[in-house]
This record gives sequence, structure tokens and C-alpha cells, in this order.
Amino acid sequence: MVLNQHLNRSITQIQDEEWNRVKDLFPFPEIKKDQLSFIQRVLTTKNPLLVSATTGVGKTAALLVSLLAVKKPEEKVIIFVRTKAQINVFLKEFGLIYRKIIANWDKLKEHFNFNLPLVLTILGKNELCVKRNKKYPGEMYTHICSLTKCTLKQKTKLLTNSQIKKIAKNLFSVYPDMNSKEDLVSVYENTNYCPYYVNFILAQNADVVITSYPFLEDYFLFNYLFNRLKIDLSKAIIAVDEAHNLFQVLNLEITKSILEKAVEENNHPFIQELLEKITETQVFNYKLDEEELKNFEKEILKKLNAQYRKEEIKSINAYIAYHFIKESQGKRVISDTKRLSTINPLPSTILRKIVDARKIVMMSGSFEPIHSFQRLFSLPKSEKLQLYSTNSKNSKYMILSNKDYNGKFQYRDEKYFLKIAKAIDRIHKAIPGHVLVFCPSYKYLNDLTENYFLDVDISETPKMDISTVQAILSNAEEKKAVACVVGGKISEGIEFTKNGKSIIKGVIITALPFPPPDPKNQILREELTKKYGKKFAIDFTIIIPTVQRIIQSFGRAIRNENDKAVHILLDPRGTRFNKEFRFERYKTIEQIQKAITNFL
Repeated sequence: MVLNQHLNRSITQIQDEEWNRVKDLFPFPEIKKDQLSFIQRVLTTKNPLLVSATTGVGKTAALLVSLLAVKKPEEKVIIFVRTKAQINVFLKEFGLIYRKIIANWDKLKEHFNFNLPLVLTILGKNELCVKRNKKYPGEMYTHICSLTKCTLKQKTKLLTNSQIKKIAKNLFSVYPDMNSKEDLVSVYENTNYCPYYVNFILAQNADVVITSYPFLEDYFLFNYLFNRLKIDLSKAIIAVDEAHNLFQVLNLEITKSILEKAVEENNHPFIQELLEKITETQVFNYKLDEEELKNFEKEILKKLNAQYRKEEIKSINAYIAYHFIKESQGKRVISDTKRLSTINPLPSTILRKIVDARKIVMMSGSFEPIHSFQRLFSLPKSEKLQLYSTNSKNSKYMILSNKDYNGKFQYRDEKYFLKIAKAIDRIHKAIPGHVLVFCPSYKYLNDLTENYFLDVDISETPKMDISTVQAILSNAEEKKAVACVVGGKISEGIEFTKNGKSIIKGVIITALPFPPPDPKNQILREELTKKYGKKFAIDFTIIIPTVQRIIQSFGRAIRNENDKAVHILLDPRGTRFNKEFRFERYKTIEQIQKAITNFL
């Protein structure tokens, strides 16, 4: 491996042993300057570290390599990600690192727990059960599992150490070509053991565990995770990916339609009460008498058990309502007349659980302004690092400054949508590759594509399988347009690459994605105003979320320093964010088309 001069200059600044591991682990021929800065800070700091790193820096590889280099054999790296799709990004990167581990095994073998490094994902039973029935919601699977006489569970409890090691070796065989969590799950499914319990048994010996935000947000799930992993916080190295999402976390929600069906299935006063509360916009603290709650639980589970024995479960919605009621105890609940949502407006209450970890790294592509997040998170003695991609020459940021394209809600009439649809079509023709078209909401997307006939190849839906979209674009012979939603599945943590290069040549944002003026935002603003002041509250409920959504959406095009793409905002109101994006201003679509042709 030929290391660049940046690494050689810095090797004396940090412990030689850890830097030697960095050299042996890093999966690419050269460590970029920003990656070096990232790795150096992770290895040297003893305080929580907040890293703001734009797309193209290579932060995933830098994070994994530095955490693997700094961890001790008895410690675990635990990575929390927002979505299951982001798990795949880490697994794919580790597949590259694993090849380096094998190549340098003689130097690294004393550093890992299980003869070879073990990287696992912690997923729910609904994700791992080989007998799962998709008609049951994920909330029910723990209880359904307890009722099921499953031979796989019994066999798993009798696993010997040699059998566990055999399963681990099968996992090692998939690591070099690993692209998704499905690759890991497929190994479990071929063992004739319960994947869920095998996963937790192996996780006790794992060097790296990747899991989702609920295990960080929820107090009981957090404790359950550490109990199952049999590890203390003092021996945990914790990383939180896309950590800006810890602000405005919604833990649970239930819709009005589910509550109406739940009342039909079980006309219990607790469910009736929630249905009554959902009829008006309000915020309330939710707490029931413990004895009454236990009686309600017994009633629901008794009925569910009886239905399960007869193989006719009819209380699915009542169970979902029970789950919401149970998990909402002691929390604030918001009603917007369509759904009830629990909310935790201050991420510092979530992060208190991890302050005793041996090392904490929180990173995001949109930690801006980073000092405001540092204050919001209330992590004692935290440090910050800002890294900006050096590939700005390969990115062009353009804005249509024509006031006729103002995307304010009150201007979105038929004339507006027809203009936007025509503009997108003309811009797409000028871009020699796939284009992502981001809309501020699903309603806007539907209006644009269905009512005003914007011709796109794929339209995002809330339940869309993103891996299918990735496969379609990767294998397409002709360029395609994908209509997406800012803040949706495609906008964050998703890569569209082929042979390591981005296949997205253009990103178009149709209108500024300001957060809606809903009850949730109002409560957040009130809470933040009390603690930090009015300006801070407005920034975090309006300005910062808008900038973050733009950054995340634009970030889908550039995945490494050799990618080249255009980023276009069709809303003239975006000129207020010129400091963040340095937009080139254009008055007409013809001018944008010409600029695209000259650039790409």
C-alpha cells in the first residue's frame, strides 16, 4: 500500500501502534487529507467528537478504520444509523476493509475477538424471522414469537461453541462481497437455526455492531441491547451516523384510521380516549395508572392469544393501539387531527445515556452550524471538526432566480406546476445521465407527476424498496428521471453508484423544503425558546432543517472526488442561502441548459 505524504508526516504525532493499524486497515490506495484529519481526531481525542463532513469527504471509511484501529480486543464498536438502508452503506464499506484485514492478518490477529473480525447488524424479529408473516406489523412480532412453538428457537438454545464458530466462518465468507444486510441474513437462513437468537449470540463476540436509532432513542431498547451484548458502556465505542436527525426525533406514532379500527376490535376506554384526543390539535402529557395499564395489557394479550390458537388474529389494530399506549407512558404526545405522535424535543435527553461510553463520535453531512448542535446536544467537553469536500470544481450549484417560479404554498396553482414540469423536462434533456427530482412533500410530488403530467421513470413512495431503485438505475442503458421527496428514503444516506462512481449526474430541487407549520414544530419552538432563546429556536425549527434537507438531497450526486454533477434549485427564495451553497444565478431555463452543457 502506497500511503500519501499526509499520513507519513503525521505518524509521529499519534501512537505508532494505532497508526500502523490504520495503514493496515485503510481500504484505498491513498488517504485523502480530510480523511486523515478525521482519523487523527478520532484516535487522539478523549472527548465526544462532533464531525461535520460534506459528501465526498469519505467519512464512512474514515470512521470505520479509525474506530477499528482504536478499539481494544475486549471493546465493541456500536454504530447507530437512522435507516436500515444506511446499514448497507457501512456493510459495503466494511467489505472493502475486510479484504485488507485478511491481507494483513498476521499483524492484526491479536486485535480482534473472534479469530477474525465479526461485524453484525442488530435487527428486530420481524426482519430476521424466517417464518415471518408480512400481514402482522413489526410491533407484534415479539409477542407472536413467544406464542409460536418454533423448533428453530429450541435448537438455537442448544448451540455449542463449535457450531457458533462454524456459523461465524460462514459469515466471514460473505464479507468480501457484502453489499447489504440481506447478505448477512441469508447466511443465518441457511443454518436451520433462529436468525434472531443466533445474531445476538454472535453479537456478544462481535467487534462491530450496527443498529438503528430506536435502540439509541428508547430507554428500554437501549438497556436491552447492552444486556444482550453483555457489555458495559465503559467498553463501548459509540458512533452516531447522520446525527443531526437526533433533533426532532419522533419515537412513535399512530394514525386516526388505526385507532378507529382498534375501537371496533376492542372498545376499551383507553383506546376510546386516544380517538377522542386525536379529533383536535393539541399537546398533552400521557400517563396512566400502572395497575389499570396492566389490566389493559392482560385483556389485549388474552384476546390475542385466543385468536392466535384459532389461527384467526383479528385484533391487530387493537394490539398496535396497546403498543402505542404502553410505549407512550410519561411522554408528550401531539395530535394533528390525523395522527398521534410522541416527541422528545431535546436530544440531550437521549444522549445522556451514552456519556459514559469510552469514546463517542457523532457525524453528519449537515452539522451546520456545528456550534449550535454542540450546544443543543449538551455533551460535556465535546469537540468539533468540520471537513469540506475538495471536489467543488466538479459540482455546479445553480438557482433559477426568476420570481415566476416562487414555490410558496399559495403560489402553487395550475400555472405554477405546468411551468415547473416544463422546466424539469427541459433541464433533464440537457443532463447526460440520471436525474433525481426532489419535491418538498408527497402531495407536491403527486400533484406534479399525476395532475400536471411530469413524465418521470420512477416516483418515490413511503413504502418503496430503495434497493430496487438502485438496481434499476445501475443497470439502465438510458438515462432516467426519479421523482423523490426531500426528507424521504432517497434523500439521505443512499448511494447510487456503479464501479465506485456515482451514476447521478443531476439533482433538481423544485421548491424550498421549509418544515410545515404543524403542532410538532410549534412545541419544538416553545421548548427551545425556553432553554436557548427565540433566535436559536427559529434557527432549529425553520432555517437549519431547510438547509439540511437541501444538503442531503444535493448530496446524492457526488459520492467521491471524481464524480461530477449539477445541483439546481428552481425556487428563487433560495438566494437567501447563498452563503451555504454559493449558487450561480440564472433568469431563464435556456441559460441553465447552456450552463449544464458547458459544464458536463
